[in-house]
Amino acid sequence: MRFDITDLDKKRLVQAFLNFSTPTGMGAIEYVVRAINKDNPNTIPDWELENALAEFNQNDRTGSFRIFDYYKGHPLKLIFYRKKNGQVIIDTLPYDIRNGRFFSLLAMLSEFAVNEVKIIQKKVPLKENCKKKHPIVESIFKEICKNLEMKKDRDKKYYVMNKENLKELGFIYKFICKNHQSNK
Repeated sequence: MRFDITDLDKKRLVQAFLNFSTPTGMGAIEYVVRAINKDNPNTIPDWELENALAEFNQNDRTGSFRIFDYYKGHPLKLIFYRKKNGQVIIDTLPYDIRNGRFFSLLAMLSEFAVNEVKIIQKKVPLKENCKKKHPIVESIFKEICKNLEMKKDRDKKYYVMNKENLKELGFIYKFICKNHQSNK
């Protein structure tokens, strides 16, 4: 999926992606060693986030900015893209391949309100390309993606979740609202 993250707090965004990623491969060993040594692998200190985002925040150039590949064993694969018009995009396909289909959307909805999450491309990785399978999450978010509403802002098209349609999905709506409220 691709999201317009222009107006989102990038520190909160990166932390949300970390929260929904799972250490894999050699990263799992690094994660365990850090946890044993009391180096919390589940949060990114503010100074480290500022350092990772420094190049992106300190210049207006267009193009790609690699924010994190792996962090303490967590596969993040975060690259921000700044376009000439100032729009900032994140392509979450690499993240979803390593952590599970729709996990990028799940991470964003855990931190940001439904109307703040702007989807500009709905493409998700093929099931067979994903390292982790989460059938319940996949079925829930397939339903959510069926209920997206197209919007337009300064010639930019994007999709948002319609709260009324989400209410029809019952527990999904409650899950999203509960997670969003608990993070405020």
